[in-house]
Amino acid sequence: MPKSCYNETIEFLERVDVFLITPTYEWQFAPQVEDADFTKIAKKAGLGPEVARLLFERGIQDEESLKKFRTFFRGLT
Repeated sequence: MPKSCYNETIEFLERVDVFLITPTYEWQFAPQVEDADFTKIAKKAGLGPEVARLLFERGIQDEESLKKFRTFFRGLT
């Protein structure tokens, strides 16, 4: 009776050294940008601070832009 694939996999892993890949680069994160006025506008529209920050960083930085953005996505549903 042949061994199952599971048993073969276990035996293979026991014979082979598993190497971890270590990155050769360092992540660089952009500083968080936040605008208190836009956060208030977004909150009034029912959006959380994380969403407000994301939209602000993507260029939606005033009430008119936010209205256009929300209208566009309402039309898709």
